[in-house]
Amino acid sequence: MTEDGLGLGPMVQGYIDGLADERTDYPSSLANRGWAYRHGWLNGRDDRIGKPRAPAASLRDQANVAEQMDRDGVPMSMEAH
Repeated sequence: MTEDGLGLGPMVQGYIDGLADERTDYPSSLANRGWAYRHGWLNGRDDRIGKPRAPAASLRDQANVAEQMDRDGVPMSMEAH
């Protein structure tokens, strides 16, 4: 089970949050979240506005990189957004 208590990983939680959020840019208030959460949030936002930011194969590659960066402990920075 993950820290959210529901068994959802950070990428899924980010997706749910991005889908529900009304903002179009990743909020600086979420800078304390990891790379996988950010990737999920952007995917949720993309689905909400109906405008994918990249082809699906590219997004899958980006998801793998985001998860690896979290495992490696690479800190988030707002410059990356």
